Amino acid sequence: MEPLLLGPVGRECHPKYLRYEEMNKAINTVLKVLDNLHQKQWCHCDVRWPNVILDITKNEFVLIDFEYARMDGQDCPPIKHQFIHPVILKTKKWYAFGDTYQVVLMINCWTNHHKGKEIEQMLKPVREKVEEEIQQSRGRVEGVVTVAAADTR
Repeated sequence: MEPLLLGPVGRECHPKYLRYEEMNKAINTVLKVLDNLHQKQWCHCDVRWPNVILDITKNEFVLIDFEYARMDGQDCPPIKHQFIHPVILKTKKWYAFGDTYQVVLMINCWTNHHKGKEIEQMLKPVREKVEEEIQQSRGRVEGVVTVAAADTR
């Protein structure tokens, strides 16, 4: 019988220690995974830096921790952090744009550790891509967003 070898396959990606190129690669990987999930009407619901690892065997980023994943429009999972879009807090339903909103917060977190005008210029296309994702995702649930926005007045 061949022995079973166990060991770490990835390392946590703390934004403080990621260079721009790594952050960009990580964010693009997360967006691709989310796009695939969202096309299947699924949401991750917990997109944060602690849930992105670098697979050290392949040198690729991986989105992990799908314990809160659910179908688009289902009840909000019992998440205990503040990274939730206000419309989702209001409706208590999770929609795909909630995942993409969390990507924006990941970028903001990275930016807090890496200040400078050149950083802002480099991030512009990434932020535009994420904003486009949010707008596309919101369009699918526009009625819910409109009702929730009206309720907040």
